[in-house]
Amino acid sequence: MLTPSSAAHGKEMSKKVLDQMLELCTDEHTGSTLTQFATTGMCWSLTNPMEFAPLFDDATHHLHTKFVTLLRKIAAFSMSHSDFVSLLRSVAGPILKDESVGRIRLPVISSSVARSAPQPALLSTSSEAFKEKDDDFCKRLKSLCVIAEKGDRAPLCRVGGDTINTIAVLLHQTKLEERLYACAHEGRLKFMEIESIDGSALTSEGLASAGTVAPVSGQGSERVWTPLANSGFSYSMWLRHSAMGKDKTLGNLYVLDISSPASAQTDGQSSVFLSVWYDVQNMTFNVVTSASNKSDPISFPVSPLTPDVWHHILLTFTPPKRQGMMSRKAMLNLFVDGRPLEADVKVESVNLPPNSKVIIGAPNPTLATSGIIRGSMPHWEVGSVLMLSTILLDLDATAIFTFGPDFPEEVLRVLCDAETCPDWRWLA
Repeated sequence: MLTPSSAAHGKEMSKKVLDQMLELCTDEHTGSTLTQFATTGMCWSLTNPMEFAPLFDDATHHLHTKFVTLLRKIAAFSMSHSDFVSLLRSVAGPILKDESVGRIRLPVISSSVARSAPQPALLSTSSEAFKEKDDDFCKRLKSLCVIAEKGDRAPLCRVGGDTINTIAVLLHQTKLEERLYACAHEGRLKFMEIESIDGSALTSEGLASAGTVAPVSGQGSERVWTPLANSGFSYSMWLRHSAMGKDKTLGNLYVLDISSPASAQTDGQSSVFLSVWYDVQNMTFNVVTSASNKSDPISFPVSPLTPDVWHHILLTFTPPKRQGMMSRKAMLNLFVDGRPLEADVKVESVNLPPNSKVIIGAPNPTLATSGIIRGSMPHWEVGSVLMLSTILLDLDATAIFTFGPDFPEEVLRVLCDAETCPDWRWLA
């Protein structure tokens, strides 16, 4: 038998458990724990009268509010057929229940169907029983409405949150290669990082054979990531940003940054990078490489991105055709929401090693301290991200956009026979 103290402790523990589960069902966990909850039959368990369904009916229970919130989040995300039937029986059952026969009877809109039993007398609208029943029906209908609304079903991560000034000035006493991590450790910045763009280059043995020999190099043995020299690559991303505040603070969304590893810089070599970002105020995508002569970014044509809406961008990189020339121009094409921008962009190509790291949501420290970029790094959301070692075309961009941010990975296998790096699959 539970004592009052143990019962109180149990209530507190149960609240903490549900709070933790609700935290794992937020939008940031759409691609991980929320998906796992929704696909393991939890919705059926929460609406099963032999398990947790009584919690939904008992509005006085100390876990009722948290339970209803959890059920709404999981059911709104995804349901199997059995989950849907169980949900209807549990939540909509009292509304559809025929008191004369004691079971759920779906309404039939037909004048030819004879009524098998007399209809019960309606309750007075001023009675307490009517008000209690009306409140219960309203709560059940509200839950059904929340579940019926289409929510975020695409994996996403939130990135951004600090300013370039923090990285360039305030952290001047911190080692250059550690400044992004210092901001993240303090909770001021969120970004995504892939340790090596070529997974085979993670080991010293793999690095020696990864990639291909650089077309133009001061060192004969310098190796470069293969798509930069041969096949080219395509970078697909879904993103969503919020409207700027009244002050219209300058800010950029750093959608792709590929830079040489910190170990190369400690060996005395200069940083090599390719960076692409979106200027929220000027509504332009910009690109710059470490090989640019004037170190000025090149802008694509103006491309407005409506706030609070998912947008798809597809960036393609075509390597230089004249591999023997010292001045080599690579071509970048950009597709926004399935449509190509009016002009392509040519930039100085760079020899990025196979173990270059990829950052999404922030610039590499060398670029952040160069003075080329400035302003804030507003919060924004990253959907599914894919990198392919081939160049996709107009129809491919349109097809991916048409499927939406929760498109299946198999779509790309149909579009092209390209090798996708395992590290990039459903990155968010």
